[in-house]
Amino acid sequence: MKEYTEKIHAGRVLRMFLYRKNICKFCPAGAGYKSNTAITRWRNRCCIVCEDFVQVRGCPCHTLGKRKAVVVTAESLKTKGYITGKLAVKNLNDRVNYLIGGENIE
Repeated sequence: MKEYTEKIHAGRVLRMFLYRKNICKFCPAGAGYKSNTAITRWRNRCCIVCEDFVQVRGCPCHTLGKRKAVVVTAESLKTKGYITGKLAVKNLNDRVNYLIGGENIE
């Protein structure tokens, strides 16, 4: 089995941000991004890679709530260098704004 790394996690989270309407119904660490597969796999704990990525213990959506989890995850993508350039950051911010229901994140 291939090791689940931060780079893989970031890529999957980015795809979830782009293509999912409710990212909290899906787990990037799960097979096919299915809900709760990673939590089950990690023995009722959120994936350690995800926890370290956002610096939160437990599933970010469950611990922080959807809106805060989306914002914190987007900030982690930017600060860790997975999103660079003004246009990419603007596009991510626009998508985050859409995902959290139109609230300004800046």
